[in-house]
Amino acid sequence: MKELLMISGGIFLILIALIAVTVLGIVVAVFIFLPRYLKSLPQALEVNEEAQDYVNAAILETVSDWNFQKLYEKATPQLLELSHLEEAEKIVNFCRQLGKLESYKGAVGGWQTSAEGSKELYPKGSHKFGKITLGNYVAEADFENASATIKVQIIRRENQWLINSFTISTQGVITTLGIPTTLEALVDTDQKKRLLEALIKGDELKD
Repeated sequence: MKELLMISGGIFLILIALIAVTVLGIVVAVFIFLPRYLKSLPQALEVNEEAQDYVNAAILETVSDWNFQKLYEKATPQLLELSHLEEAEKIVNFCRQLGKLESYKGAVGGWQTSAEGSKELYPKGSHKFGKITLGNYVAEADFENASATIKVQIIRRENQWLINSFTISTQGVITTLGIPTTLEALVDTDQKKRLLEALIKGDELKD
């Protein structure tokens, strides 16, 4: 009986210790990460508002009179290259069949950003991985001939937003200008590009 009580007492002490360690870990995490989160929150809200304003302006400029030239002026090189294809012209003509814009509901969505660039590629230079922000936003609009869902993907590099893809869904038909991507794919492409630039210039890369 005495041994059973000792074993039970030992298990109880272990449980108390585990609870104490868990609580301590939570407290430490709160004190470390909460201030960082609160500090970054205003900036995150500012970026989201900026992205929403950019998307709303781009959509309205395009669909108000179906002037895709205004869209292309804000396009990424990838979207701009695809805009010259015959398929792109068919998509533009399809969108224009929706008619005049009657009502527009603002875009909603979110964005992701890569980690702050800090890894040096070139020991003799100052080139670093830059910060890339990718946003995906959706808006609803009513036109003269049909309602439509509009999806826009935007990318920001060096504080400049650009449109990477423009999608309109209406009456079961989905048409897309450009090719939507992911943040991981953008970062991977960016790294490969910088490594290639380093090889062309003959710079020695760090291990």
